[in-house]
Amino acid sequence: APVLDAYYRNNGVVNIPGVTVRPGPVDPANPNALPHIGTIRALYANANRQVVQGIDAGFNANLKLTEGVRWISSLEVSYLDKNHLTLIDSITGEAQPPQRYEDTLSPCNNTSCSGSPRWRASWQNTLKLGGTSVTATAYYTAGYHVSQVDFGATPFDCASAVDNGAATYDDGTPVQCRSKDIWNVDLTIQHRINDNFALSLNVLNLLDTKPPFDPNAAYSTFGYNPAWAGPNIMGRYFRVGAKIDF
Repeated sequence: APVLDAYYRNNGVVNIPGVTVRPGPVDPANPNALPHIGTIRALYANANRQVVQGIDAGFNANLKLTEGVRWISSLEVSYLDKNHLTLIDSITGEAQPPQRYEDTLSPCNNTSCSGSPRWRASWQNTLKLGGTSVTATAYYTAGYHVSQVDFGATPFDCASAVDNGAATYDDGTPVQCRSKDIWNVDLTIQHRINDNFALSLNVLNLLDTKPPFDPNAAYSTFGYNPAWAGPNIMGRYFRVGAKIDF
């Protein structure tokens, strides 16, 4: 925009450092008129800056309970402390205040409004009894504020979120200011008959947990967040399989 403004306001003269503007062809019908811009040439510049900061932790246990019985447990936890995007004017180099995405619905421009939840976790427990193993895995994703920061909303301000696209009732009040937490549990049972043949049963979304209503996620397209609650929308799902080794 500054280049276009300078060119057309200054009769084709652009004095922005590092920028060269070449006019396009002269209009034969209006040879004395200022030609449209042909090309704008400028050096590459490091512009926007994104900083993501958090903690990932993992805990593992492998215990022999009795002869032929073993318990294996694995817990993974992620905490998002910071997800900031700083927009920098590539012409002037001036930086805007950082956009704070953590614990909000943003960034919407490049994740389809799937959000930046602060907490995510999974806990897997396996009980091995001889040739049979039973595994339960629980998944957790924390809720977040519905403010769409990269669309102009102020973080954690519900009125600002409404002014910038958050879903409302007919009277203008927000449907929700925070989304609900998302849970899910999967179950896997595997039985090895011999060294070459094994049977398995998967029960995805074991508890048939429904996705929490989210009218803001994914540009308000689905009514739930497909990024985190996709397995929930499928309902309880059974899958039987066999593995043969040659």
